[in-house]
Amino acid sequence: MKETLHPGDAARSEFGTWRSLGVILVAASLVICGSGLSFVYSERAIARADREAWRAVEAVAQLTAARLREDVVRRVCAAQTGADTGRQGDPGSADDPDPVDWVLMWRSGRLETAPGAPVPPKVLIDAASATLRSRAAPGGSATETESLEFGSATHFLVLHAAPSGSGDESLAVCFVNVQRFLALGRSVLPATDADFELVDVEPPAPADGVALPGVPARFCLVPTDRFRQQGQLERVRHGLLLGPVSLLAVAALIGLIWRLQRLARQEAELLRLQADFVSGVSHELKTPLALIHLFAETLLEDRVPTSEKKREYYDIILRESSRLTHLINNVLDFSRLRSGERAFQMSVQDVGEAVRSMYEAYRTELDHAGMTHALSVAADLPLARIDRDAIGQAVLNLMSNAVKYSEDERWIRVEVTRDTRRGRHGVLISVHDRGIGIRPEDRGSIFDGFFRAPDPRVRKRRGAGLGLALVRQIVEAHGGIVSVESRLIGGSTFRIFIPAVPDSEGGTQRPTEAGSQ
Repeated sequence: MKETLHPGDAARSEFGTWRSLGVILVAASLVICGSGLSFVYSERAIARADREAWRAVEAVAQLTAARLREDVVRRVCAAQTGADTGRQGDPGSADDPDPVDWVLMWRSGRLETAPGAPVPPKVLIDAASATLRSRAAPGGSATETESLEFGSATHFLVLHAAPSGSGDESLAVCFVNVQRFLALGRSVLPATDADFELVDVEPPAPADGVALPGVPARFCLVPTDRFRQQGQLERVRHGLLLGPVSLLAVAALIGLIWRLQRLARQEAELLRLQADFVSGVSHELKTPLALIHLFAETLLEDRVPTSEKKREYYDIILRESSRLTHLINNVLDFSRLRSGERAFQMSVQDVGEAVRSMYEAYRTELDHAGMTHALSVAADLPLARIDRDAIGQAVLNLMSNAVKYSEDERWIRVEVTRDTRRGRHGVLISVHDRGIGIRPEDRGSIFDGFFRAPDPRVRKRRGAGLGLALVRQIVEAHGGIVSVESRLIGGSTFRIFIPAVPDSEGGTQRPTEAGSQ
């Protein structure tokens, strides 16, 4: 029972499916690569900036921690004994213990009986104020580097509250210009003041060796350029969300430009191939038509001296007519296959018999071309679902190519055997020749429409560049595979694999051998 199959619909559907999958895979790859690169880059930048910023913080804190202990105790004790520290007391809250009393209690160890007792923030503020004045003032205890840093730039006073602190002191970053603070003669850094900007952030884990013993806080000075690095660090973190999107947009734009350029190149190549095709077809039509016209006119005017010559002229006209018919059929079939208008009449048949029939029909052409030829059909071939005429046309194209591109050693052999490809059983049709061969760089394009290799040995022969393209389309419409093996001057072998029907296990014929004598 015959079936009608439109390979163009299946080919377009399959091509559309693969193209969609390709687009999805490319887009996913771009997203993954862009996100991965942005994430890795951003994370490394964050880690590097984070390490640099906090390394500076810890370095300054460790540098001043030991001296701060001594300065706080010395200045608070001096205040208790009436020594002039250049500091004017700033009245604290009535509920807060006096800072001097608290430090004395801490030194005498009396605070050990009340662990976690509230500690006035004013103690820390006073200590920071006194230390700032002492370090930044001329002749102070600061080193040359510290005096330069404290006296010439705006710094950040970073206060870290310990877990056992007063509970009302979180980490605060106080923005204060040291020079302005000293010019105003302030002795205390109040928690709320127009000169300062408090920024609440999440307190980090306490670090050993920085806090004053018994004081539920630590503080250090950080130059503004270091803090700006943290500002850049925040921008990098926000950029994590925008990085993949930006990279994807750039990648998509690059991909679009590349695709447009590729389409432009393909369009230009197609135009060139079509121009070559028109030229080739014109030449293919012109030569046979000229021969037919010449010999038909000679016969019509009865200028042939003998009957043998008449028969020769008739043979030429018939052969050239067959060549024209073959060329026109190739052009029409190629156009119909590409547009999906060609309908194959598929039925379960013997592939070997279809090949033998075409071989016998072409035998006269092989003899006339001086070819040594042979046919071998194996026994017990499985059945396959084929369009007999289409398979015959594919085999005819391969045989005519073998004739066209043979030079001194004019030899061709056609074999039909059982084979297995990609896990499927089927029939393998092989066409061997000893012609000029195919260059390695041209083997990937010989099955493309309108393609003719730039090899001078190819160009000097007539052709339209459709024969092998038509072979591939016919074979793929049958679910088969076409391939080629070739060596320069050593000839070529074209193979067509047609899958067998699933329930075809046994053979259908005896082995056949045929050929020229």
